[in-house]
Amino acid sequence: VFNVPINVQAGATPQLYQIDAVATGSVGGQVVVDNAVAPYPRANLLVTTAANLAYEPATLSPGTVTRGRLYSFQMTLRNQGGGTVLLDSASTRLTFTDGPHTYSVAPAQPYAIAGGGATQIMLFRSATVPANFTPGAYAVTLDAHGSENGSTFIQSVPLTGRRRRLWYRPPVTRSSRIR
Repeated sequence: VFNVPINVQAGATPQLYQIDAVATGSVGGQVVVDNAVAPYPRANLLVTTAANLAYEPATLSPGTVTRGRLYSFQMTLRNQGGGTVLLDSASTRLTFTDGPHTYSVAPAQPYAIAGGGATQIMLFRSATVPANFTPGAYAVTLDAHGSENGSTFIQSVPLTGRRRRLWYRPPVTRSSRIR
């Protein structure tokens, strides 16, 4: 059994390729060459375009959050490339920040997103928006980490067109009126 890494050049035409190889070595001091190392019938290798994740507009929910409260987000991603992506729930993060304070949460589970325009709804673990978060509208980003067709995959996916709006709601107090 031989494990041979293959580097596919950028710009290679996405298609099915047949694999063949040449092996050289020595046996008892004699050089030997095998010009047809590939298995019979020859193995095939499919070359695809790279995975390219994109946020599906207006799918991030909830649309408004309050600082100091617990939330669980959901959103939809589309893979506009050809490679299948396996997102790692231990290192992928949905994040927004006001500078000194950050809300960052992992997906509820690992997700697989096939290529060719496939979509996937992602659910995220619950976390509390920091109580000292400055109210305002903030850009949200998905930092996607995982693998694509067995190779490392990392992509920052801006959730364009959607900013989280943080509202401060003071505690409700009751007062008594004296008559």
